Formats: sequence, structure tokens, C-alpha cells
Amino acid sequence: MDKKNIERQEGPFLTNIGEFRYTQDDATVRRDQEYFIYYLKSKGVKYELTSTKDEIVRDLEVMQETYKRVHTRAMRDRYPRRVYPTKKKLPFASKYIPRIFARNKLNPGAEIVEVSTVTKTNSYMFVKIQWQISGPFDQVEKFNQKQLNKVNKVFPGIAERIPLLQLHEVKIIQEKDAAQLLMHNPFYNGVNVPPPIPSLNSIAKRMKRKKSANPRGKKRRRGAIRDTKIY
Repeated sequence: MDKKNIERQEGPFLTNIGEFRYTQDDATVRRDQEYFIYYLKSKGVKYELTSTKDEIVRDLEVMQETYKRVHTRAMRDRYPRRVYPTKKKLPFASKYIPRIFARNKLNPGAEIVEVSTVTKTNSYMFVKIQWQISGPFDQVEKFNQKQLNKVNKVFPGIAERIPLLQLHEVKIIQEKDAAQLLMHNPFYNGVNVPPPIPSLNSIAKRMKRKKSANPRGKKRRRGAIRDTKIY
């Protein structure tokens, strides 16, 4: 593909089952094949396999991957919406999830943030990666490290910012374990913390016990502290 005709590109991504066809023989592209999306100056969109450089065709376009044509009138930027990694309803059976990261181009020291989707804006740069969330730890770490390294040139420091086992299925199960939850309590994990402040009820009960131990009419020894009534 002639790079002179490319306006911008996104990727790498991994193919899903039945998502793409080869242009030469109309055969289906098998899953987990790495590819890039190229947005051309002619407003066209091309998909290309990384390994063979073959052009492939997408059967059903995804909205966020469709190139938006330039309108004759000026349009306001749609800023991306920041999201945070969540552990709810992750598709562990699918093994991979897409993740999108963005950074403000106008601020050289801007933070790298995770966003919900790529938006039409000239103020932000975007990268999209596949993230493995299930499987053996060594395999997951190797795959995720490879994904981060590919976009580290675009977003320097992203490879050090994100833990390689973030959102992994086994890690989430461990956090749900009762013993792990208990260890999150500072009273059980060895952290020095100040003793809890007693409540008014506990103070009142303590004073009541002291008063019953020294009933009215009984002489108190000299220098003894009188009980204080709690209102």
C-alpha cells in the first residue's frame, strides 16, 4: 500500500471469527490475525494483514472504525469520554477485549487516559489495542507486553503504566475471595493504625459498670474519682 495515499492509520487489531474476507478468493480470514486500518486521503478505508500485507474486506463495518468525511461547515470537536477498567461482566470466554487510549495533543505533558471510543477531534491522539484477560499468566504477559510495545512509540510510557495482568480472570477471582477481602482491612494486614475511637454507648456502659461496683451509701476511699453521669 502506497504510504503517500494514507492520511492516518489505527491498529494493530486482531480479527474475529467471520469478520473479514480475502479480496482475492473471498475466503474467510481466520481469527487472531493481526491487521491495521488505513484511512486514505481519498476518504476510503483499507484493512491490511500485518503478516502477509494482504488486503482484506470487512463484512460488517463498526461505526467507530468508519472514517468520517469532512463537512463543508466547521464542526465542534467531540471529546472522548474517559473510562476506568472495570471487572464487571468481562467476556472471559472471548479471551480478548479491545481497549482504547487517548492523549491530548495540545499539551505535551498530558496524561494517557483510557476512553470509551475514538471520537472526531483534532485535539486528541488515539491508539487501540487488544488485551488478553484469560489464559496462562506467562502467555498473557507476553501478549499484552507485545501490544503495549507496539504503541509505546506513539504514547511513550504506556508500557510501564499498565500492569500486564490487569483485568485477568484469575486475579479477579482472587480478589473476590473472602480471605483476600479480609486482608484489605488495615487491622489484619500488619499496618500500624490508631485504635478506634469508642462510641458514646460504650463509654456509658463502662461508667455504669463502675457505678454499680461502688453503690450509693458505701464509703469511697479517700482520693477516689467520682463517677460521671452521661447525658
